[in-house]
Amino acid sequence: MKVSKFGGSSLCDADHIRKVGQILSSDPSRVVAVVSAPGKRHSDDIKITDMLYTCQSLVAKGGSCEKEFSIIRDRFTEIAKDLGVSHDITEALDEVYENISNGASAHYAASRGEYLNAVLISQFLGWKMIDAQDVVFITDEGTVDEKTYDAVASVLEEGQHYVFPGFFGQGSDGKVKAFSRGGSDISGAIVARALASKASGGCVYENWTDVSGISKADPRVVRDAKVIKEMTYREVRELAAVGFNVFHEDAIAPVREAGIPIQVKNTGRPEDEGTAIVASRDVEQDPIIGISVKKDYVRIGVHKVFLLKNPQTRIRIEQDLRDAGLALDFSLQGIDDLTWYAQIHAGVEIDPVILVDTLKTKYSLESMSVEPGFAVTAVAGEGLKSQKKRLSHILPALMDDGVEVTFTLFDATPLTALFGVRESDAKRVIHTVYDAMFR
Repeated sequence: MKVSKFGGSSLCDADHIRKVGQILSSDPSRVVAVVSAPGKRHSDDIKITDMLYTCQSLVAKGGSCEKEFSIIRDRFTEIAKDLGVSHDITEALDEVYENISNGASAHYAASRGEYLNAVLISQFLGWKMIDAQDVVFITDEGTVDEKTYDAVASVLEEGQHYVFPGFFGQGSDGKVKAFSRGGSDISGAIVARALASKASGGCVYENWTDVSGISKADPRVVRDAKVIKEMTYREVRELAAVGFNVFHEDAIAPVREAGIPIQVKNTGRPEDEGTAIVASRDVEQDPIIGISVKKDYVRIGVHKVFLLKNPQTRIRIEQDLRDAGLALDFSLQGIDDLTWYAQIHAGVEIDPVILVDTLKTKYSLESMSVEPGFAVTAVAGEGLKSQKKRLSHILPALMDDGVEVTFTLFDATPLTALFGVRESDAKRVIHTVYDAMFR
Protein backbone atom coordinates (compact mmCIF):
# COMPACT_ATOMS: atom_id res chain seq x y z
CA MET A 1 0.00 0.00 0.00
CA LYS A 2 1.11 3.57 -0.63
CA VAL A 3 0.54 6.84 1.20
CA SER A 4 0.96 9.75 -1.21
CA LYS A 5 1.66 13.17 0.27
CA PHE A 6 1.33 16.17 -2.07
CA GLY A 7 2.95 19.54 -1.36
CA GLY A 8 1.38 22.92 -1.91
CA SER A 9 3.03 23.42 -5.31
CA SER A 10 1.31 20.21 -6.50
CA LEU A 11 -2.10 21.48 -5.38
CA CYS A 12 -1.97 25.16 -6.27
CA ASP A 13 -4.89 25.18 -8.74
CA ALA A 14 -7.50 22.98 -10.43
CA ASP A 15 -5.18 21.81 -13.21
CA HIS A 16 -2.60 20.61 -10.70
CA ILE A 17 -5.27 18.87 -8.62
CA ARG A 18 -6.53 17.07 -11.73
CA LYS A 19 -2.96 15.92 -12.35
CA VAL A 20 -2.82 14.60 -8.78
CA GLY A 21 -6.08 12.75 -9.42
CA GLN A 22 -4.52 11.06 -12.45
CA ILE A 23 -1.46 10.02 -10.42
CA LEU A 24 -3.63 8.52 -7.67
CA SER A 25 -5.91 6.66 -10.07
CA SER A 26 -2.96 5.25 -12.07
CA ASP A 27 -1.92 2.98 -9.19
CA PRO A 28 -4.59 1.15 -7.14
CA SER A 29 -2.11 0.69 -4.27
CA ARG A 30 -2.27 4.45 -3.62
CA VAL A 31 -4.97 4.45 -0.97
CA VAL A 32 -4.30 7.58 1.12
CA ALA A 33 -3.62 11.10 -0.16
CA VAL A 34 -2.14 13.51 2.40
CA VAL A 35 -2.64 17.07 1.20
CA SER A 36 -1.10 20.45 1.90
CA ALA A 37 -2.68 23.88 1.51
CA PRO A 38 -2.64 25.32 -2.03
CA GLY A 39 0.81 26.76 -2.72
CA LYS A 40 1.95 29.63 -4.87
CA ARG A 41 0.72 29.70 -8.48
CA HIS A 42 3.53 32.09 -9.47
CA SER A 43 6.45 33.86 -7.79
CA ASP A 44 4.38 36.92 -6.79
CA ASP A 45 1.53 34.86 -5.33
CA ILE A 46 0.82 34.70 -1.58
CA LYS A 47 0.51 31.36 0.18
CA ILE A 48 -2.90 30.50 1.60
CA THR A 49 -1.33 29.74 4.98
CA ASP A 50 0.28 33.18 5.13
CA MET A 51 -3.06 34.83 4.35
CA LEU A 52 -4.74 32.82 7.10
CA TYR A 53 -2.08 33.94 9.58
CA THR A 54 -2.82 37.53 8.54
CA CYS A 55 -6.54 37.05 9.11
CA GLN A 56 -5.98 35.71 12.62
CA SER A 57 -3.55 38.51 13.46
CA LEU A 58 -5.99 41.20 12.33
CA VAL A 59 -8.77 39.79 14.52
CA ALA A 60 -6.41 39.40 17.49
CA LYS A 61 -5.67 43.13 17.22
CA GLY A 62 -9.39 43.95 17.32
CA GLY A 63 -9.91 44.38 13.59
CA SER A 64 -11.84 42.59 10.86
CA CYS A 65 -10.44 40.06 8.37
CA GLU A 66 -13.40 40.20 5.97
CA LYS A 67 -11.40 41.76 3.12
CA GLU A 68 -8.42 39.43 3.52
CA PHE A 69 -10.54 36.31 3.92
CA SER A 70 -12.48 37.16 0.77
CA ILE A 71 -9.27 36.52 -1.20
CA ILE A 72 -8.98 33.08 0.40
CA ARG A 73 -12.66 32.40 -0.27
CA ASP A 74 -12.31 33.42 -3.93
CA ARG A 75 -9.25 31.19 -4.38
CA PHE A 76 -10.95 28.05 -3.05
CA THR A 77 -14.25 28.84 -4.75
CA GLU A 78 -12.50 29.26 -8.08
CA ILE A 79 -10.72 25.92 -7.73
CA ALA A 80 -13.92 24.16 -6.64
CA LYS A 81 -15.92 25.63 -9.52
CA ASP A 82 -13.27 24.56 -12.04
CA LEU A 83 -13.33 21.02 -10.60
CA GLY A 84 -17.13 20.92 -10.47
CA VAL A 85 -17.35 20.60 -6.68
CA SER A 86 -18.64 23.58 -4.74
CA HIS A 87 -21.24 22.72 -2.06
CA ASP A 88 -19.03 21.30 0.70
CA ILE A 89 -16.28 23.91 0.30
CA THR A 90 -18.74 26.79 0.61
CA GLU A 91 -20.02 25.52 3.95
CA ALA A 92 -16.46 24.85 5.17
CA LEU A 93 -15.32 28.35 4.20
CA ASP A 94 -18.23 29.91 6.10
CA GLU A 95 -17.32 27.90 9.21
CA VAL A 96 -13.63 28.83 9.05
CA TYR A 97 -14.39 32.54 8.56
CA GLU A 98 -16.79 32.55 11.50
CA ASN A 99 -14.32 30.80 13.80
CA ILE A 100 -11.40 33.08 12.92
CA SER A 101 -13.62 36.15 13.28
CA ASN A 102 -14.60 34.93 16.74
CA GLY A 103 -10.98 34.75 17.89
CA ALA A 104 -9.73 31.27 16.95
CA SER A 105 -6.05 30.61 17.66
CA ALA A 106 -3.14 31.07 15.27
CA HIS A 107 -2.77 27.26 15.18
CA TYR A 108 -6.38 26.92 14.04
CA ALA A 109 -6.01 29.59 11.36
CA ALA A 110 -2.73 28.19 10.04
CA SER A 111 -4.19 24.68 9.71
CA ARG A 112 -7.26 25.65 7.72
CA GLY A 113 -5.52 25.75 4.34
CA GLU A 114 -4.88 22.02 4.60
CA TYR A 115 -8.32 21.37 6.04
CA LEU A 116 -10.16 23.27 3.29
CA ASN A 117 -8.07 21.66 0.57
CA ALA A 118 -8.83 18.21 1.99
CA VAL A 119 -12.57 19.00 1.93
CA LEU A 120 -12.32 20.08 -1.69
CA ILE A 121 -10.08 17.23 -2.90
CA SER A 122 -12.02 14.50 -1.12
CA GLN A 123 -15.18 15.68 -2.84
CA PHE A 124 -13.38 15.82 -6.21
CA LEU A 125 -11.92 12.31 -5.86
CA GLY A 126 -14.93 10.76 -4.16
CA TRP A 127 -12.63 9.59 -1.35
CA LYS A 128 -13.44 9.76 2.36
CA MET A 129 -11.88 12.61 4.33
CA ILE A 130 -10.35 12.01 7.76
CA ASP A 131 -10.08 15.11 9.95
CA ALA A 132 -6.56 15.08 11.40
CA GLN A 133 -7.78 16.77 14.56
CA ASP A 134 -9.67 13.59 15.47
CA VAL A 135 -6.71 11.20 15.27
CA VAL A 136 -3.39 13.07 15.41
CA PHE A 137 -2.21 13.97 18.93
CA ILE A 138 0.60 16.52 19.34
CA THR A 139 2.49 16.95 22.60
CA ASP A 140 3.15 20.32 24.22
CA GLU A 141 6.70 20.08 22.82
CA GLY A 142 5.32 19.77 19.28
CA THR A 143 6.16 16.10 18.77
CA VAL A 144 3.86 13.21 17.84
CA ASP A 145 2.17 11.45 20.76
CA GLU A 146 2.59 7.68 20.36
CA LYS A 147 -1.16 7.05 20.69
CA THR A 148 -1.57 8.76 17.32
CA TYR A 149 -0.50 5.70 15.34
CA ASP A 150 -3.17 3.42 16.81
CA ALA A 151 -5.78 6.16 16.42
CA VAL A 152 -4.99 6.65 12.72
CA ALA A 153 -4.83 2.91 12.08
CA SER A 154 -8.27 2.45 13.69
CA VAL A 155 -9.99 4.62 11.06
CA LEU A 156 -8.31 3.06 8.02
CA GLU A 157 -10.36 0.26 6.47
CA GLU A 158 -9.22 -2.18 3.80
CA GLY A 159 -10.59 -1.38 0.35
CA GLN A 160 -11.26 2.27 1.17
CA HIS A 161 -9.52 5.42 -0.10
CA TYR A 162 -8.86 8.45 2.09
CA VAL A 163 -7.87 12.11 1.95
CA PHE A 164 -5.99 13.30 5.01
CA PRO A 165 -5.10 16.97 5.68
CA GLY A 166 -1.50 17.46 6.71
CA PHE A 167 0.22 19.85 9.10
CA PHE A 168 -2.06 19.65 12.15
CA GLY A 169 -3.74 17.55 14.84
CA GLN A 170 -4.93 18.30 18.35
CA GLY A 171 -2.94 19.50 21.34
CA SER A 172 -3.21 18.37 24.93
CA ASP A 173 -6.17 20.74 25.37
CA GLY A 174 -8.09 19.05 22.54
CA LYS A 175 -7.87 22.13 20.32
CA VAL A 176 -6.25 22.34 16.90
CA LYS A 177 -2.45 22.39 17.07
CA ALA A 178 -0.15 22.72 14.07
CA PHE A 179 3.30 21.26 13.49
CA SER A 180 6.12 23.59 12.45
CA ARG A 181 6.33 24.76 8.85
CA GLY A 182 6.69 21.78 6.50
CA GLY A 183 4.72 19.66 8.95
CA SER A 184 2.64 18.01 6.22
CA ASP A 185 5.67 15.76 5.68
CA ILE A 186 5.25 14.63 9.28
CA SER A 187 1.56 13.94 8.71
CA GLY A 188 2.39 11.78 5.71
CA ALA A 189 4.90 9.80 7.76
CA ILE A 190 2.34 9.29 10.55
CA VAL A 191 -0.24 7.88 8.14
CA ALA A 192 2.36 5.67 6.44
CA ARG A 193 3.41 4.14 9.75
CA ALA A 194 -0.22 3.60 10.77
CA LEU A 195 -1.05 1.99 7.43
CA ALA A 196 2.03 -0.24 7.58
CA SER A 197 0.75 -1.72 10.82
CA LYS A 198 -2.35 -2.96 8.94
CA ALA A 199 -1.05 -3.68 5.43
CA SER A 200 0.29 -7.22 5.10
CA GLY A 201 2.34 -6.28 2.04
CA GLY A 202 4.08 -3.35 3.71
CA CYS A 203 3.85 0.33 2.91
CA VAL A 204 5.67 2.97 0.85
CA TYR A 205 5.52 6.67 1.64
CA GLU A 206 5.49 8.77 -1.55
CA ASN A 207 6.32 12.44 -1.17
CA TRP A 208 5.20 14.32 -4.27
CA THR A 209 6.66 17.76 -4.95
CA ASP A 210 7.77 19.96 -7.86
CA VAL A 211 11.24 18.42 -8.34
CA SER A 212 12.30 15.03 -9.68
CA GLY A 213 13.91 13.86 -6.48
CA ILE A 214 16.49 15.33 -4.12
CA SER A 215 19.58 16.92 -5.67
CA LYS A 216 23.13 16.84 -4.34
CA ALA A 217 22.96 20.63 -4.01
CA ASP A 218 20.23 23.24 -4.25
CA PRO A 219 19.26 23.14 -7.98
CA ARG A 220 18.30 26.82 -7.80
CA VAL A 221 22.00 27.52 -7.23
CA VAL A 222 23.71 24.64 -9.06
CA ARG A 223 21.40 24.25 -12.06
CA ASP A 224 22.92 20.96 -13.24
CA ALA A 225 23.14 19.38 -9.78
CA LYS A 226 22.78 15.61 -9.98
CA VAL A 227 19.71 13.90 -8.55
CA ILE A 228 20.39 11.48 -5.71
CA LYS A 229 19.01 8.04 -6.54
CA GLU A 230 19.17 6.65 -3.02
CA MET A 231 20.01 8.08 0.41
CA THR A 232 19.52 7.01 4.00
CA TYR A 233 17.27 8.39 6.72
CA ARG A 234 20.37 9.55 8.60
CA GLU A 235 21.72 11.44 5.59
CA VAL A 236 18.44 13.30 5.17
CA ARG A 237 18.38 14.32 8.82
CA GLU A 238 22.02 15.43 8.81
CA LEU A 239 21.54 17.63 5.74
CA ALA A 240 18.09 18.89 6.77
CA ALA A 241 19.57 20.18 10.02
CA VAL A 242 21.81 22.47 7.96
CA GLY A 243 19.38 23.92 5.44
CA PHE A 244 18.51 20.96 3.17
CA ASN A 245 14.85 21.92 2.73
CA VAL A 246 13.47 19.18 0.48
CA PHE A 247 12.19 17.00 3.32
CA HIS A 248 11.17 17.91 6.87
CA GLU A 249 13.72 16.29 9.20
CA ASP A 250 11.12 15.43 11.88
CA ALA A 251 9.21 13.36 9.32
CA ILE A 252 11.99 10.79 9.23
CA ALA A 253 11.44 9.35 12.72
CA PRO A 254 8.01 7.67 12.21
CA VAL A 255 9.01 5.88 9.00
CA ARG A 256 12.53 5.02 10.13
CA GLU A 257 11.23 3.21 13.20
CA ALA A 258 8.93 1.12 11.00
CA GLY A 259 11.44 0.65 8.16
CA ILE A 260 9.16 2.31 5.61
CA PRO A 261 10.93 3.55 2.44
CA ILE A 262 10.22 7.07 1.20
CA GLN A 263 10.05 7.90 -2.49
CA VAL A 264 10.40 11.58 -3.45
CA LYS A 265 8.62 12.12 -6.77
CA ASN A 266 7.75 14.94 -9.19
CA THR A 267 4.03 15.63 -9.69
CA GLY A 268 4.79 17.23 -13.06
CA ARG A 269 6.95 14.28 -14.20
CA PRO A 270 5.56 11.19 -12.45
CA GLU A 271 7.51 8.91 -14.77
CA ASP A 272 10.85 10.13 -13.34
CA GLU A 273 12.51 7.76 -10.87
CA GLY A 274 13.00 10.33 -8.10
CA THR A 275 14.92 9.68 -4.89
CA ALA A 276 14.48 6.73 -2.53
CA ILE A 277 15.10 7.31 1.19
CA VAL A 278 15.93 4.02 2.89
CA ALA A 279 17.43 2.55 6.05
CA SER A 280 20.76 1.59 4.45
CA ARG A 281 22.47 1.71 1.08
CA ASP A 282 25.67 0.68 -0.71
CA VAL A 283 28.06 3.62 -0.21
CA GLU A 284 30.81 2.44 -2.55
CA GLN A 285 29.51 4.31 -5.61
CA ASP A 286 28.28 7.40 -3.75
CA PRO A 287 30.10 7.84 -0.41
CA ILE A 288 29.31 11.59 -0.16
CA ILE A 289 25.64 12.24 -0.89
CA GLY A 290 25.23 16.01 -0.91
CA ILE A 291 25.99 19.50 0.35
CA SER A 292 23.88 22.13 2.02
CA VAL A 293 24.21 25.67 3.36
CA LYS A 294 22.17 27.26 6.15
CA LYS A 295 22.22 31.03 6.56
CA ASP A 296 21.14 33.53 9.24
CA TYR A 297 23.69 32.50 11.86
CA VAL A 298 24.99 34.76 14.62
CA ARG A 299 28.52 34.15 15.91
CA ILE A 300 28.85 34.61 19.67
CA GLY A 301 32.29 34.64 21.27
CA VAL A 302 33.30 34.93 24.93
CA HIS A 303 36.77 35.11 26.47
CA LYS A 304 37.91 34.81 30.06
CA VAL A 305 41.06 33.29 31.56
CA PHE A 306 40.27 29.94 33.20
CA LEU A 307 36.73 30.09 31.76
CA LEU A 308 36.63 26.35 31.16
CA LYS A 309 37.96 25.45 34.59
CA ASN A 310 34.39 25.84 35.86
CA PRO A 311 31.95 23.85 33.66
CA GLN A 312 28.96 25.33 35.49
CA THR A 313 29.82 28.77 34.15
CA ARG A 314 29.53 27.52 30.59
CA ILE A 315 26.21 25.86 31.37
CA ARG A 316 24.82 29.07 32.87
CA ILE A 317 26.01 31.23 29.97
CA GLU A 318 24.44 28.87 27.45
CA GLN A 319 21.16 28.89 29.36
CA ASP A 320 21.14 32.69 29.40
CA LEU A 321 21.71 32.73 25.64
CA ARG A 322 18.86 30.27 25.11
CA ASP A 323 16.60 32.32 27.38
CA ALA A 324 17.40 35.35 25.22
CA GLY A 325 15.95 33.50 22.20
CA LEU A 326 19.02 31.90 20.63
CA ALA A 327 19.31 28.34 19.33
CA LEU A 328 22.92 27.27 19.88
CA ASP A 329 23.47 24.93 16.95
CA PHE A 330 27.27 24.59 16.93
CA SER A 331 29.98 25.33 19.49
CA LEU A 332 33.77 25.56 19.50
CA GLN A 333 36.17 25.97 22.40
CA GLY A 334 39.76 26.93 23.11
CA ILE A 335 41.66 27.19 26.38
CA ASP A 336 39.94 30.36 27.51
CA ASP A 337 37.40 30.92 24.73
CA LEU A 338 33.97 29.68 23.73
CA THR A 339 32.30 30.34 20.37
CA TRP A 340 28.76 29.48 19.34
CA TYR A 341 27.04 29.67 15.97
CA ALA A 342 23.41 30.35 16.81
CA GLN A 343 20.13 31.24 15.17
CA ILE A 344 17.60 33.66 16.60
CA HIS A 345 14.16 32.13 17.16
CA ALA A 346 11.36 33.46 14.94
CA GLY A 347 9.65 36.52 16.37
CA VAL A 348 12.50 37.29 18.79
CA GLU A 349 14.43 40.56 18.65
CA ILE A 350 17.85 40.75 20.32
CA ASP A 351 19.86 43.89 21.05
CA PRO A 352 23.49 42.72 20.82
CA VAL A 353 24.78 45.66 22.89
CA ILE A 354 22.44 44.92 25.79
CA LEU A 355 23.14 41.17 25.60
CA VAL A 356 26.91 41.71 25.66
CA ASP A 357 26.78 44.24 28.50
CA THR A 358 24.52 41.98 30.58
CA LEU A 359 26.59 38.80 30.26
CA LYS A 360 29.98 40.53 30.52
CA THR A 361 28.92 42.01 33.83
CA LYS A 362 27.20 38.88 35.14
CA TYR A 363 30.15 36.55 34.45
CA SER A 364 33.04 39.06 34.61
CA LEU A 365 33.99 38.23 31.02
CA GLU A 366 37.08 39.90 29.60
CA SER A 367 35.43 40.18 26.20
CA MET A 368 32.30 39.13 24.34
CA SER A 369 31.05 39.63 20.79
CA VAL A 370 27.80 39.02 18.96
CA GLU A 371 28.18 39.17 15.16
CA PRO A 372 25.45 38.46 12.58
CA GLY A 373 25.98 37.43 8.96
CA PHE A 374 27.30 33.86 9.05
CA ALA A 375 26.37 30.59 7.36
CA VAL A 376 27.24 26.93 7.92
CA THR A 377 28.03 24.53 5.09
CA ALA A 378 27.56 20.78 5.50
CA VAL A 379 29.04 17.97 3.41
CA ALA A 380 27.39 14.67 4.29
CA GLY A 381 27.37 11.01 3.40
CA GLU A 382 27.44 7.55 4.94
CA GLY A 383 30.90 7.02 3.44
CA LEU A 384 32.37 10.32 4.65
CA LYS A 385 35.10 8.76 6.80
CA SER A 386 36.60 7.06 3.76
CA GLN A 387 36.83 10.33 1.84
CA LYS A 388 39.39 12.31 3.83
CA LYS A 389 41.50 12.97 0.76
CA ARG A 390 38.54 14.41 -1.15
CA LEU A 391 37.50 16.47 1.87
CA SER A 392 41.01 17.91 2.11
CA HIS A 393 40.41 19.63 -1.25
CA ILE A 394 37.53 21.74 0.08
CA LEU A 395 39.45 24.22 2.24
CA PRO A 396 42.07 25.10 -0.43
CA ALA A 397 39.29 25.43 -3.03
CA LEU A 398 37.36 27.85 -0.83
CA MET A 399 40.47 29.87 -0.03
CA ASP A 400 41.43 30.03 -3.72
CA ASP A 401 37.93 31.34 -4.41
CA GLY A 402 38.37 34.12 -1.88
CA VAL A 403 36.00 32.64 0.70
CA GLU A 404 36.72 33.31 4.37
CA VAL A 405 36.34 30.05 6.31
CA THR A 406 35.59 30.86 9.95
CA PHE A 407 35.70 27.28 11.29
CA THR A 408 35.98 23.65 10.21
CA LEU A 409 34.51 20.70 12.08
CA PHE A 410 35.08 17.17 10.76
CA ASP A 411 34.27 14.92 13.70
CA ALA A 412 31.00 16.31 15.08
CA THR A 413 29.16 13.32 13.56
CA PRO A 414 30.37 10.34 11.50
CA LEU A 415 28.36 11.57 8.50
CA THR A 416 29.02 15.29 8.29
CA ALA A 417 31.86 17.79 7.79
CA LEU A 418 31.04 21.41 8.59
CA PHE A 419 32.50 24.72 7.39
CA GLY A 420 31.63 28.15 8.76
CA VAL A 421 31.55 30.95 6.18
CA ARG A 422 30.25 34.45 5.73
CA GLU A 423 26.60 34.57 4.72
CA SER A 424 27.47 36.79 1.75
CA ASP A 425 29.56 33.92 0.35
CA ALA A 426 26.84 31.25 0.69
CA LYS A 427 26.00 30.80 -3.00
CA ARG A 428 29.64 30.88 -4.03
CA VAL A 429 30.42 28.25 -1.40
CA ILE A 430 27.78 25.89 -2.80
CA HIS A 431 29.31 26.14 -6.29
CA THR A 432 32.88 25.75 -5.04
CA VAL A 433 32.19 22.77 -2.79
CA TYR A 434 30.02 21.07 -5.43
CA ASP A 435 32.82 21.42 -7.99
CA ALA A 436 35.36 20.02 -5.52
CA MET A 437 33.20 17.05 -4.54
CA PHE A 438 31.17 16.05 -7.59
CA ARG A 439 32.71 17.32 -10.82
